[in-house]
Amino acid sequence: MKFYVKISIILGVVICVGYVTYKMMNPNTIEPMIFYDDKMRKMYLNYNIKIDSKNQTLTKGNKTISYATNFNPISSRMFARNKTKSSLLMSQNNIPVCKQVTWNNKKSDAENVNIINRELKFPVIMKPQVGRKGINVFTDINDNSTLIKTKKILMYAKSEVHSDHIIIEEQAYGEKYRIFIVNQRIIFIKREPQPYIIGDGKQTVTELINSFNTLHKEHPIHNINENVIKKQGYKMDGIVENKKKITVSHVASAANGSDEIVMDISKLNMSTHKMFIDVSKLLKFNVCGIDYITKDLSLPYDVDGKVIEVNASPGITDNMLSKKNVATRLIDALFSPMQYK
Repeated sequence: MKFYVKISIILGVVICVGYVTYKMMNPNTIEPMIFYDDKMRKMYLNYNIKIDSKNQTLTKGNKTISYATNFNPISSRMFARNKTKSSLLMSQNNIPVCKQVTWNNKKSDAENVNIINRELKFPVIMKPQVGRKGINVFTDINDNSTLIKTKKILMYAKSEVHSDHIIIEEQAYGEKYRIFIVNQRIIFIKREPQPYIIGDGKQTVTELINSFNTLHKEHPIHNINENVIKKQGYKMDGIVENKKKITVSHVASAANGSDEIVMDISKLNMSTHKMFIDVSKLLKFNVCGIDYITKDLSLPYDVDGKVIEVNASPGITDNMLSKKNVATRLIDALFSPMQYK
């Protein structure tokens, strides 16, 4: 009997280890670029690249590369999932990040609020330490009572966020950009404006959002901030005038219904360009997506700019792959020497 108990324990451990390993290999809490999906296969066909789905390899000419771990070491990907640790590392290396604290579950709400008031300036953002696509990100928090309410919402969110895993950080202002890097090369920079709706004089705010989401099923607006809408003079059941533009959230992301506006990489400030590459090296990424906020990309990062977070498995849309220069740069970079294995 004891033998079977030991076997059961061993099997249980093996299953747990296997599950953890699977989650590391397939970080679905981030934004995976699926190297074997239809849009990628179409691109490979255009560039005479052969894909071996079984062995998870790509072959161009006489060169074969593996995409089994999304081109990044598992250790680097797991480290980046913890936004607190990655932000601290960047801060220690003079990368501009938003000042933040983590909610301490061992302390009372009052003690946590005192720490936040002492360390940070309003407005602040609250978000999960591990998250994706702007889900459960709360912006424009301007007072202590809203802090407490938002913490409770996060604790009971569907994502099962634990209060020890809640980040509070100072809110940055400016335009939000995604910088997509492969093997220390910037493949593209896109601006992602705050998601919005445009009135038709007939539909309410809610109806306009629903109409938008019906048309944009792959990238609907899921993070909606009623306070942002109210500040513009509208309620959710209010009709929006014809051609009137209403911002519905300050969570700017293509995954939250934002437009994708391709930027000219040559307009990027050179010191900021180097900083982005340094971030990919610091976190030991061959492939990453850096979220950055600034008033102007031509400004040096030490004058204006904040790295919001770095994604180890950045998504890429059909819209971006349709840009010929983006696809060409991506292929060239993928088949260039990989620094981290």
